[in-house]
Amino acid sequence: MQLPPTVMTKEDPDSEGHYRNRQAQDSTMPALEFFRSSRWPIYRLRTQLRMAKGLFDTCHREVYSDVPFNYGTQSALANHTIEINLEGYLKGRFPRLAPPAAGSLSEVFVHCEGTVCIVDEVTHSKRNPDQVANALDFLADMVKVARINTADIAIITPYAANVALVNRLREKPEYEILAAMPPAATVDSFQGREADIMVVIMGTTEEVSPRFTTDQNRLSDLI
Repeated sequence: MQLPPTVMTKEDPDSEGHYRNRQAQDSTMPALEFFRSSRWPIYRLRTQLRMAKGLFDTCHREVYSDVPFNYGTQSALANHTIEINLEGYLKGRFPRLAPPAAGSLSEVFVHCEGTVCIVDEVTHSKRNPDQVANALDFLADMVKVARINTADIAIITPYAANVALVNRLREKPEYEILAAMPPAATVDSFQGREADIMVVIMGTTEEVSPRFTTDQNRLSDLI
């Protein structure tokens, strides 16, 4: 799925409770979706050529369940030593972590309870200092213990304010070990690129609600 145009004022009300942007829905269709709806012929690649076996399962289940697929030969774990090193680190640090199915890998979701999401009063962009610090602390320790090349790691987050926060905090001396890691990016700006280890910092909390992070196209590209 292609990301839809970003409409930041889609749900913003005015002082009387009316939506500020009355035409917001008109600009939410991605260009590729428009061509698809126009009955252009579409070729769907049904073989996963890059991800290790198991890592596309969630995206397939939640987004592409109507499309049968299989993993290609490059998805065998023997071709993904970096991911295997990460799996070994996780097992050592979190012994109670449920293992993936034999011969496959799985995503790891980290719940950061009690964090605070700060919403910019002007742009409404969100940042979460606690989640960002937790992610950077985790990565710094992982690189030290598992000896993973930081150039193989990338951080994405839905909000520009959180991107700026990540890039600012990683300048601290305690995160010097992450110096070779590419700058953090939003889902939109990272589209079309990849890394062996992807770290997603959602930034939101129950108090502020997920807002546009629930968009299926955005989740598809994020996953």
